[in-house]
Amino acid sequence: MEKCNIYINDPYFIKWIFQPDSLSERYWENYIQEHPDERFTIIRLKEDLRYLKFKNEDLTENEKKILLQSILKKKDKLKYVDRFRRGGISFLRYAAIALLFLMIGNVIMYLYLNRKSDQLDYYASDNKVSTDNPTLILSNGTEIKLSKASNIKYKKGNEIIIDDRSVAIPKNTNNEITSNQIVMPCGSRSKITLDDNTIVYLNAGSRLIYPSVFTGKVRELELFGEAYFEVSENKKKPFIVKTASLAIEVLGTKFNVSSYQEDDVVQTILEKGEVSVKRNDMSFINKSVILKPGQMLAYNKKTKEIKTNYVDVEYYVLWKNGILKFKNEDFIRVIKKIERFYDISIKFKDPWHSEVKISGKLDLNENKQKVFEYLETLTKMEINEEKVNSFIID
Repeated sequence: MEKCNIYINDPYFIKWIFQPDSLSERYWENYIQEHPDERFTIIRLKEDLRYLKFKNEDLTENEKKILLQSILKKKDKLKYVDRFRRGGISFLRYAAIALLFLMIGNVIMYLYLNRKSDQLDYYASDNKVSTDNPTLILSNGTEIKLSKASNIKYKKGNEIIIDDRSVAIPKNTNNEITSNQIVMPCGSRSKITLDDNTIVYLNAGSRLIYPSVFTGKVRELELFGEAYFEVSENKKKPFIVKTASLAIEVLGTKFNVSSYQEDDVVQTILEKGEVSVKRNDMSFINKSVILKPGQMLAYNKKTKEIKTNYVDVEYYVLWKNGILKFKNEDFIRVIKKIERFYDISIKFKDPWHSEVKISGKLDLNENKQKVFEYLETLTKMEINEEKVNSFIID
């Protein structure tokens, strides 16, 4: 209990959770290595706090309720895990309840004291894209509607070119990092050219959080969903992609990251260059994994296992051109990608059909009816429309 109070009341600990930088990362990594008996407590606190979403400097009553529910949910898991790891069940039960209110009070105080800083946008790993339309959200909260296949380019001089129109970037008078956010619901995709000329292809059902201008010693952004990156090389500023599970660091390269909430496995596929991948949950005992061109790293969110192997990169990156290529793939995995691309729902009348292995190539830029006809020929199954945008495979 006393240890929990120390961390929750430590502004540097709270800053590390919500606004991490290389210095704070190194400090707490070394701290945990020097205090291994406190590792469990720190990890649980970090999970409880980091997977919260704060959009404004002041919390509404509804946001307080969400915060309370989130911590209570985590608290239940903490209680049962600690029961086997340590003794004193009653002690931990009361400690967890006290910790709950300490968390709420100190997080609110932290946000209040830092109300002049840029808004914080951290999303839980189970956060799904809820915006109905493709949207760019600027740092001042302005929402800009996008097309279903938008092209966004950040130019020097506080300007964004969206397709054929120009949009001014909100002025930053405090020299703080200002974050933008792009939401691509199912049925939409976008190409984004960032401030450093890095190109990002954001897939359907995805969300990207990034600064309008890269400052400091690293170029860092957050991804929820899938994206293909062509990173502009800058040896003085590593490029870091963070998902809910992994952190991928590069200097200049081409790679794909798939980290959808509904998928059990997070994939990083390297096409060119070199990337360093490590878990993003403070598991410092796990060293970074260096990928070579043609390799894929697969992280299982349930088992926490990491596996690497060589693959045909085309199977994982052609989606950015509207093409799916698959070999000996579970039918259900192909269907999931088709659902995201067209923003439709497809069900199997017979669940066993979802496990059928198929191989082929689909051009999703074609009319979906032609895609369905090809799948019917490939699988000897029928795809029928039940209602608008809802289909069943028989």
